[in-house]
Amino acid sequence: MSTTALPGMRQGTLGTEDGPRPLRRWVMGFAFVVLLFGLVCLFAIQHHRVAIQHHRGDQVFSKQLLFLAVGTVAFVGCRRLRLDAIPQFVPVLYGINLLNLVSIFFMGEERNGATRWIDIGPLQFQPSEMAKILFILTLSAYWARADRDPKQLSSVLGSLAHTLPVAALIFLQPHLGGATSIMVIWAVITVAAGAKWRHIVLIFVGLVMVASTLLLGYQKDRLLAMVNPDEGGNKYQQTQAAIAFANGGVLGEGFLRGEQTKGGYVPFQDTDFIYSAVGEQFGLFGAALVLIAFLGMFFTMLLIARSAQSPMAKNVAMGVLGVLAFHTIANIGMVIGVTPVVGLWLPLMSYGGTALIICMAMLGLVMAVR
Repeated sequence: MSTTALPGMRQGTLGTEDGPRPLRRWVMGFAFVVLLFGLVCLFAIQHHRVAIQHHRGDQVFSKQLLFLAVGTVAFVGCRRLRLDAIPQFVPVLYGINLLNLVSIFFMGEERNGATRWIDIGPLQFQPSEMAKILFILTLSAYWARADRDPKQLSSVLGSLAHTLPVAALIFLQPHLGGATSIMVIWAVITVAAGAKWRHIVLIFVGLVMVASTLLLGYQKDRLLAMVNPDEGGNKYQQTQAAIAFANGGVLGEGFLRGEQTKGGYVPFQDTDFIYSAVGEQFGLFGAALVLIAFLGMFFTMLLIARSAQSPMAKNVAMGVLGVLAFHTIANIGMVIGVTPVVGLWLPLMSYGGTALIICMAMLGLVMAVR
């Protein structure tokens, strides 16, 4: 399968030795730009919280550096994996995934109306994030088997049966965004394996109809807020983020400047709404640069998936691409007010140990594609 080479890559057929290696360097280069913007914004948020708001315990930048160190270890470990050896461990990996998700109901701590975290000493572990990477591996292995025909509805339904227990356990936490992420991974990998679009669409429509009857009150409110804005309630976060972007203009207020970031007026600005800190400090120019870096990273991931020499490797690369792209679209859309607030982090930028470590591990899986 041939394609146009990126700068620095010799023209040729992707999948040979002169293809994936330069592509991997491009992925890491784009990822570095995104990560750097995230760290700069977290430094600004920490600075303002300590110096102005006197919240001396909010060391989000310092902790993120520690999480990055752990994530680097996860990246190196995943990069060294032989992806084609994964299928023999699927029963164990799938079992671990379900046990992790079930454990949250017995050991989890409730925060903001949801039970998604397990406290391990001073650290918090979020099983639903690990579920994404384990699910990518197990579903990729499902479709890598030679006896699975993606054109057959029975095989597609078999993949759905593999998916629904994971998605349901996350949905019950409740975590609508996390459950949706699992379904997006399922759709992307299943389509990449060769399934018919009409099968995917019909199943998705059916699942949405069922899920809509199970939504909690605040989840419905967030969806309704998209068409009936309530500035004092359901869209407060997005309104404050919009003010931050307006303050930033084209070139931004400048590093460590911006009233919304300095005053801490944007809720969860270090996590779900970190993109608003980019917009306020670095303006439309900085926000566009971050978008370009994300798009470049995703495009080169797609080329790596196309270059893969085995179905397992291709499926893994597509699964990582699918979930990271979904997170990016949902998060940035949420911040600028075009999608509901669903609590999904921005890859490599949002503060959080589990999220950053999982992102680094996913990058390692893409680097492991041969």
